[in-house]
Amino acid sequence: MNFGIAREMAKYGRSEVLVYVATVVGVVFVDLLSGVMLGIFVASLKLLFRFSKLDVSYEERPDERTADFRMRGAAVFLKLPMLAARLEEVPSDVILHVHVEELTEIDHACYELFCNWSKRHEAEGGELVVDWNRLRETCGMA
Repeated sequence: MNFGIAREMAKYGRSEVLVYVATVVGVVFVDLLSGVMLGIFVASLKLLFRFSKLDVSYEERPDERTADFRMRGAAVFLKLPMLAARLEEVPSDVILHVHVEELTEIDHACYELFCNWSKRHEAEGGELVVDWNRLRETCGMA
């Protein structure tokens, strides 16, 4: 392993060094193909985590009957537990305005979670205001 290259890569972040080290270790201790495949796998995981950032905010309005729920980023299966937990925090009787303008991606799992939650929320006396067309477009269903 060339530590000079590792130091140079560290300027771009620890994750780059991790990909390099995983590749080198795989090549040295297994074989060339396995090392390269391990490097690709680690790099893919790094990208998956980097591009699956999702910020969710919930804010009640002063009238305490309406609230805003904002989603920014990518709602993918990795964020499913966090999204479900945040939706469970919403009181059942609130009129919820869901803002999806800054949502760059929503996969089918998160879309289904949101659809099922919205049906339950409305059945419990709540109301939902959401641009379903925009949400379907973001999911790739339009």
